[in-house]
Amino acid sequence: NDQSSIYTHRLRAYTDAILVGTNTAVLDNPSLTLRHYPGNAPLRVLLDRTGRVPLTHTLLSDDKSCLVFTENERILSQDNKQQIKLDFNSQNFIQNLLKVLFDMGIKHLMVEGGAAVLKSFVKSNCWDEAVVLQTKTRLQSGIKAVNINGRLHYKFELSDNMVNVIKNEKAS
Repeated sequence: NDQSSIYTHRLRAYTDAILVGTNTAVLDNPSLTLRHYPGNAPLRVLLDRTGRVPLTHTLLSDDKSCLVFTENERILSQDNKQQIKLDFNSQNFIQNLLKVLFDMGIKHLMVEGGAAVLKSFVKSNCWDEAVVLQTKTRLQSGIKAVNINGRLHYKFELSDNMVNVIKNEKAS
């Protein structure tokens, strides 16, 4: 709903970077900007292992910065798009990714998905907090949400949506 959208953009306004994976970028073509809340837009981070995201998609074609982690570098048409090669097969992929981001000054990363990316962060135990928005509307299709085990820190309603903030008690 509109309130949830504003809340999500408010969360974005207080983070250093926001990350999505290839499938989300290809299917949703997100802009990952602040449109419903004022503030400084976070750095956009894309995991695109094989260069599957079309160069015409927003993250790679607009005038805003985007950091692309990949195994297959390709020519990007804009100077504000940076590529970093990373071994996606590494057992420590998420930790390696986070180290690169940390070394770049990124201390607060928001991971918006998709499901495979979220699952990787949860499996590697590299998350501190999850904000889970639930709607009362029955969704007929889509991908099942990632199961997040942690302690419910607090919850509140945004119109017909419920926001659950879950803390990771096992974070390393």
